Amino acid sequence: MAIDKERRKFIRLNLDKPIKVEVKSVPLKVSFGSLLASGALGKNISIGGGLLIELAIKSEAEIGKFLYGKKKLSLRINIPGMSSIRAKGRVVWLKKMEKQSNLYRAGISFDNINEITREKLIHAMIDLCFRQECDI
Repeated sequence: MAIDKERRKFIRLNLDKPIKVEVKSVPLKVSFGSLLASGALGKNISIGGGLLIELAIKSEAEIGKFLYGKKKLSLRINIPGMSSIRAKGRVVWLKKMEKQSNLYRAGISFDNINEITREKLIHAMIDLCFRQECDI
């Protein structure tokens, strides 16, 4: 029996209450607003990435462009009680939530976040734990 190797490099926090994440494409030549709803929800988060749930994709023909890092994403992570955190990332996997739905779960990997953003993210994660709004 094979044991799956954990590929994550960082501890992930599972959030008790999903956080709102706004998603746009990079470069902004592509109209991402017509492809994805701006109100995806984050269900877990780490220094390296996160899980988006209820990510609404309006055009299945466009999904391939955003899978496997073909297009970069610009993310604004809105954690209640804190200023929003901006990061660049890419979709590493995508899974449809229901057969008749346009909602997806998406694994997001952050790309080269700078020290200031990394520190903001660490402080946000610590704050969420102190408020008892997450599990490790």
